[in-house]
Amino acid sequence: MVRKELIESVGKPDPELPILQDRDWWLKLSEVCRFKAISEPLVIRQFGDYKQIGDRYEELRDIAYPRIYDKHKDLARNEGVRFQMYFKSTFLESIGKSALLCLPQWTVENDR
Repeated sequence: MVRKELIESVGKPDPELPILQDRDWWLKLSEVCRFKAISEPLVIRQFGDYKQIGDRYEELRDIAYPRIYDKHKDLARNEGVRFQMYFKSTFLESIGKSALLCLPQWTVENDR
């Protein structure tokens, strides 16, 4: 839940990003507030056989991640070199993990 005045301060999620608008928005919000965990779930995510962003995730990821990183790298830089490196490495880790999940499943026997 986000207070109305915070939304007015940072704006709404970026409609120009094809995916990951929530991650970009959290970074914008982090400049003006702190986050607090809520113990009960507010949303239950479900997956189905219908068309999803995941059907084009790789393509959209390669557009969104560089835009988000470029937008917020100064925020990370302001926190110091250590945080800047952490920020960049977590972005690269996310890209790497998602790329691995898109590969066909291989077993040891397939690699021989």
